[in-house]
Amino acid sequence: MRLPNPNRLFKNLNIRKKLQIAFFLSAILPLAIGGIYGLYYSSRTLKETYLRELSREAEERGAELEKTVATLRGDLLFLSGLPTLKAYVRSMGPHGGPESVAARQPVLEAFSYFARYRPEIYQFRFLVESGWERLRVNSSQGYVAVEPIEKLQDKGERYYFRETTQLPEGAVYTSPMDLN
Repeated sequence: MRLPNPNRLFKNLNIRKKLQIAFFLSAILPLAIGGIYGLYYSSRTLKETYLRELSREAEERGAELEKTVATLRGDLLFLSGLPTLKAYVRSMGPHGGPESVAARQPVLEAFSYFARYRPEIYQFRFLVESGWERLRVNSSQGYVAVEPIEKLQDKGERYYFRETTQLPEGAVYTSPMDLN
């Protein structure tokens, strides 16, 4: 590609116009280069700042989540030690046999009461060795409901149940988050 001859481009211009164009270009060129560099540097700095802030926020949320999980572990250990729950388990006999209805109600009341004050927990389940739910309390937006016996489900094939059965007594299993 051949560049046009500048003498032809500016042939009809007097010296004054040529000097004005030269001064204009000599002023604009450094400004353009400086502007481009400024944009590049600013965008790089903004990106680094954004990534630092994002990383800090992720660390804060991670620490918050760890604290919540630790609190939930404590809640679970507390609930597992309730005398009403222990009486309910004793009423079932070996391997989760039929339970006493009289022993079931106080546990459901305790779970329901607890759910009212811990709205971040949306479900309490009690499963027997076979994996069947024996108790379930659902909580959503301040509404707490006991699941009827006929709606209780078999969770024996779920990964979280299988993993939990491998733990020693008193240990708590924390499953990955999923939609079930």
